[in-house]
Amino acid sequence: MDPIVGSAKIAVNEWTAYYNVRNNEISLKAGTEVLITLKPTSHIATKDVKDLKVVDRKCKLKDEVEVRPR
Repeated sequence: MDPIVGSAKIAVNEWTAYYNVRNNEISLKAGTEVLITLKPTSHIATKDVKDLKVVDRKCKLKDEVEVRPR
């Protein structure tokens, strides 16, 4: 499918549940207003997970992520 000038598609994935972003994308068209409501998700790790090395758990915890000023 060729892209249409003045349009875009957005797809947001909820990783805790199956959601097919290719089939459930939102089409945005130039000159329109779209309100998209997102629900933030917070995840809690047990002490056992926190004690793992970053390379073993394959993710960083909140206090391990560098926040860059805008």
